[in-house]
Amino acid sequence: MTKFKWIVIGLLACLSLIIVFQNLEPINVQLLFVKVSMPLAAMLTITLVVGFVLGLFASAIWRMQSWRARSKKDAATRKASEGKASEEMV
Repeated sequence: MTKFKWIVIGLLACLSLIIVFQNLEPINVQLLFVKVSMPLAAMLTITLVVGFVLGLFASAIWRMQSWRARSKKDAATRKASEGKASEEMV
């Protein structure tokens, strides 16, 4: 990663920590049939982590799809070039 990306990641992490620690008052959260009381900082942290994990999954799925498409394209190109090479030999 470039130095610029590390600086941006560090700034976003610091900003996230500042926002979390400025919101320490308790809140009530309804999770399906359970009512939970927790600090707002905990809820913000959970939301941040869930968003990060979902972003990683989305990125992995996108990379896998592009990898599959690229490998199919490469296989078709190889097959076509092998066909031309065998025609030239005849």
